[in-house]
Amino acid sequence: MNKKGSGDNIYAEIIFLILTAIFLIGMFAFVHVKTSGSAYYEQMYSKKIALLIDSSKPETKIALNVKEFEKFEEDVRLEEILDVSNQKVTVKLDSRSDGYVFPIVSTNKVDYQFSESDSGLMLNILILDEDNNEQKS
Repeated sequence: MNKKGSGDNIYAEIIFLILTAIFLIGMFAFVHVKTSGSAYYEQMYSKKIALLIDSSKPETKIALNVKEFEKFEEDVRLEEILDVSNQKVTVKLDSRSDGYVFPIVSTNKVDYQFSESDSGLMLNILILDEDNNEQKS
């Protein structure tokens, strides 16, 4: 009875289980960071703002509650968080990233500003006619 080779299989199985556990922990950590960090909010608000702009007619006023932006104000200045230009919406909540860019189809001019309200930070958007030459304030 040669039992010399039977121990090799158990070591291989233990190593496989340890590597599988490390991989699964890494995957869960990655998903947690992506869904709770700035990347999630950048993507969500960039798409939401772009779709609101695309579906709006000229002279439309939109008020959007963006109180989640307040969490990231210490990392990025309020003026740098949102950029609507060149037919794209860019939301940047982390100073180490370039933000999330989402294209818009509308050629109308967009004027926006942030304001404080009782419910938190608000984004006020005004859709102007594409021929209107007013500047962003």
